[in-house]
Amino acid sequence: MLRRALAAMWDAEKALRALTPKVALAPEHKALDAIKELQQAERVYLHKTAFVPPPIKEEKRMSGDMDGTASYRRAQMEGGERVPEELRLLVQALSSDGPLPALWTRSAHDWVRGSIPDDDGRLAAQGAIQDVADGCAPCRQVLRAWLRGGAGQGQVLLQARSTVETPFARAWREGGAK
Repeated sequence: MLRRALAAMWDAEKALRALTPKVALAPEHKALDAIKELQQAERVYLHKTAFVPPPIKEEKRMSGDMDGTASYRRAQMEGGERVPEELRLLVQALSSDGPLPALWTRSAHDWVRGSIPDDDGRLAAQGAIQDVADGCAPCRQVLRAWLRGGAGQGQVLLQARSTVETPFARAWREGGAK
């Protein structure tokens, strides 16, 4: 049922992107019917696609030995590239009207050269560096946006909390503290 609804939604989206809303109406109704049917169903079976744990070696299983085991949870900033300190300071300085750090053009050019893959974007970012070097105050925000985009600072990694806050746990903690 979910696949049928999803396929109908994609058909409707294709029609809407082609600017033909009348054609999109029929797939939208099909998707709505499938979703309503799904809501009325007693049981829904979904194929599990989430976490697949790494295989456990049989000789370690139920031995209590924890050597060589690793958590499957991802650390908050693990695996991502770190932003150099001089670039972070430059981005902070560009957000205000204050002075820029020493040798800022060199670090900005190096970062743009290494982090922006397409030629047009790299050329526009280097133009923004030159505009800021020439004293253009409004261009500071443009350069800041280029540097932040190349540094990937728009990405946010989320990590779930290991404890669950329930009303019972809250009452237990508050009752035990009194």
